[in-house]
Amino acid sequence: MFFGRRRDTSSPFSTLREVDSDTEIWRSHRSGADVSVRRRLDEFRGLFRDHGFRLTPLRDPLCAASVGAALGAPFISITDLMGMPREIVLDAIVEMGTPDARAALLALAVATDGQLETLASRAAARMDRVDEPPWAQRARSPLTLLSTDRLLDQRDDRIVALVVAVGQGPNRACFFVRFHPGSLLTAIIRYLPETDRGTLLAELTAGQGPAAPYRFTRRLRATDDRDSLIALVGAMLEENELNLRMGTDFPPYPPDLAHLSRIGDVTVVPALLVLLRKLLLSAYGIATWKDVDSRSTAWI
Repeated sequence: MFFGRRRDTSSPFSTLREVDSDTEIWRSHRSGADVSVRRRLDEFRGLFRDHGFRLTPLRDPLCAASVGAALGAPFISITDLMGMPREIVLDAIVEMGTPDARAALLALAVATDGQLETLASRAAARMDRVDEPPWAQRARSPLTLLSTDRLLDQRDDRIVALVVAVGQGPNRACFFVRFHPGSLLTAIIRYLPETDRGTLLAELTAGQGPAAPYRFTRRLRATDDRDSLIALVGAMLEENELNLRMGTDFPPYPPDLAHLSRIGDVTVVPALLVLLRKLLLSAYGIATWKDVDSRSTAWI
C-alpha cells in the first residue's frame, strides 16, 4: 500500500501557527504531581537554558524544530510528565525572561501540536518584550512536503524503512524511519535537518549514515497524499504508544533530562513522531489534529 507518483504539496499554513483562541487548555489541579514537578524546576530550567543557547543564533527553522523535539520529549513521555501540570514548568521558563528561554519556548511550539503547542506559544507570547530568534519568522512560512519513499531491505523484505523529505523556503530536512520486521513499531527514527532527499538516499543505498549497517536497495515510491500519510503516522503513533505502555525494551523510555543534550540523543520515538505528524499536517495546511485515541494521555 501507499504507492503512487511523487507530488509536491505546499500550504498556506505554517509550522509556527497563530495560537487558536478556542483551543481548550488543560487545567491542572493541585496534587502530589505539583510537588514533584516543582522539585524538578531547576532541572527543567537547565534543559531550556542549554537548548535555548543553541537556538538563539540559528536561522534554519527546521534545525530549530529538531531542538524543539528534544525539549518536547519529557512532556510527551507517558511516565515523566503524564497528567502533571505542564503550566508550572512553562511558567518557570517564562520567569527566566531571557532570549534563550523565549527561543526554547518557540522551538517547543514548532515541534509539537495540540495543547502543548498552544501552551508553549502562549508562554512565548507573554515574553513579547524579549527578542525572537532569527528563525522564528521563517518558521511561520509555508511548509512543503517534497517526497515520500518506502524502502525494503535487500536481505529481508519484512524490514521496511520510510524516508520523508520536507522543505521550508530554501531549508531542507528528512525523516528516516526503520520499522521492526512486519511491524509499525519503529526500530529507529532520525530527524535530519540540513539534509536533502538525494543525499540521504545515496547514503542508504550504500549502507551508510542513519541506515548502517542496513542496506535498502529496493525503493518503492509511496503516495504522499494527505489521507495515506496521516493514516500511516497515526497508526505508528498508536503502535508505539501501546509498545510504551507495555513496557517493552525498545527503545528505552523515557530518558532522563540529562540525556537530552542534542537531538541525536533523542531515541524517544514519540517525540520525533509528533514532530513528523506536526510537519505533515502543516505541509497539508491542516490546522488541527484529531487525537489518534481520544482516551490517550500520551499525545495531548
